[in-house]
Amino acid sequence: RRRGRITQVVNRARTQFVGTVVREQRVFGLQIAPYTPARGIRLKRKKSDRWGEGDVVVARVLDWGTAFSPVFCEVIDRIGSGDDPRNDVQFVAQTHQLPGEFPPDVAPELARLTDQFIQQEGNRRTDLRDRRLLTIDPVGAQDHDDGISIRKLSNGWEVGVHIADVSAFVPLHSALDKEAFHRGTSVYLGDTVIPMLPEKLSAHLCSLAEGQDRLALSVLMEFDRKYRLQDWKVLPSLVRSHGFLSYQEAQKILDGEQKSPFRNDLDVLWKLARTLFRERSEWGSIDFDIPEPRIELAESGIPHTISHRERLNSHRIVEECMLLANRLIAERFGGKDGEFPFLYRIHEKPDEERMADFSRLLARLGVVPDRPELLTTPASVRDVLLKVEDSPHRNLIESLALRSMAKARYGTVAAGHFGLAFTHYTHFTSPIRRYPDLVVHRLVKAGIREETYPYDVSQLASVADWCSSREEIALKAERDYIKRKQLRWLNEQVDEVFPGVISGVIAAGIFVQLDESLAEGLVPAATLGPEFVLDEERYCWSNRKGKVTYTLGDPVQVRVVSVDLRRQRANFHLIAG
Repeated sequence: RRRGRITQVVNRARTQFVGTVVREQRVFGLQIAPYTPARGIRLKRKKSDRWGEGDVVVARVLDWGTAFSPVFCEVIDRIGSGDDPRNDVQFVAQTHQLPGEFPPDVAPELARLTDQFIQQEGNRRTDLRDRRLLTIDPVGAQDHDDGISIRKLSNGWEVGVHIADVSAFVPLHSALDKEAFHRGTSVYLGDTVIPMLPEKLSAHLCSLAEGQDRLALSVLMEFDRKYRLQDWKVLPSLVRSHGFLSYQEAQKILDGEQKSPFRNDLDVLWKLARTLFRERSEWGSIDFDIPEPRIELAESGIPHTISHRERLNSHRIVEECMLLANRLIAERFGGKDGEFPFLYRIHEKPDEERMADFSRLLARLGVVPDRPELLTTPASVRDVLLKVEDSPHRNLIESLALRSMAKARYGTVAAGHFGLAFTHYTHFTSPIRRYPDLVVHRLVKAGIREETYPYDVSQLASVADWCSSREEIALKAERDYIKRKQLRWLNEQVDEVFPGVISGVIAAGIFVQLDESLAEGLVPAATLGPEFVLDEERYCWSNRKGKVTYTLGDPVQVRVVSVDLRRQRANFHLIAG
């Protein structure tokens, strides 16, 4: 691999740090995760300061120093004790500079938005309140972006995907719109939501709450008896949710374990979802099923359990309906040849070098021969993942496949979505929590009414770039929060033994991800013994005789040795045998 060295810092990405105060004699410093620069970060302290050793603080850079002298900062905010798990949300929010309270200029606009506005606007729309609209969301959710309805026709079914019409409440260039654009997306840190829209909109007036009249954009799709799409349309509507189910409740109804007036609706929707999934699988769509941690917190803020978040058939119903609606909207309103200004969700073809690395790894694991030229289409990647469905390496290989691919982003050119194998795709179904969906709603309404488009291509390109960057920040913040809580849990498990899988092999040692909690820690190379050496080509550590190897993907048992919450690291010890 090519190597280089930094000759000049042209621009600093940030001007402040969030970290833990440390003290060496009379000198205060700041420790940041994952690594504090070797030259150190010094804190200037005034007599009036009320922070001390062990506190988590926000510090502004005063002087970047040199390559050999420390960075000097001043503390501008004290979050609290770094040992208190209840400060984790604020720590992550400050680290990623997530927005706090909404600015005062949105208040007058919010005051004008009432239920009366919904009735007035609803009178000018198609009344679909007779449709048996059902929302299916996580337990405790309040921001219901979407609902699904199903109605029997003489020759098949009408399926409705009804999406909250946020654009009716948030005019372009209004104070609400400017703030929503600045935030870009809602951020979910456990049970805490940092919303894109104020609660009055996100949890009330826009949310498709049960029994309430709401404004929506409804995609009405007609399917024949074999669930083949025959026709569809999208229209501004007035809807009413007839019921809310959690994913778990919906699954119990599908399994016959719980009675519900929506039983028949769910049965038909499950048949539709299976048909839609089979259809896009034939096109080559990749179905990633990477486990996510489900964290249950005690009052102390420390997790009492961490388990896999199970993917249910009820999840698949919602997924398939939303994927179809997003694809249809992109195809129609972007134009087959991209002749209209539009905002797409793009997932480009993977980089050849990264796929070559992935191919070599698959060969080492004995999955397929090392032939990267065979991994150039979505269908070829899908086929590899199908081969490892029952393999102990499945989760690892799916994660590595995902890392080998380009990041999905927003753009103004219909470049397609590699992972889904769609030529046109957009985000239309979550306007309460994603700004791009709000933009697409405005474009769709302009197209329906044959009005002038509210954006030109250059404006949409700016929206695409900004929202892609905000999404990346949100994902990093959510991952950091999960990692902090996993480390809090691991800190309670010191000396306990857990099964896991080798998830990384580097010069410093072996990373192991635990099976159930998905928490990760390092087995330091020094603890393996002097006879072990790193074999980068084979993704393993082995002893010099080659009789014992620890290879990427191997199942292992580890003991939790220590957890450093300040540096955000955990150390494991490998249990022999």
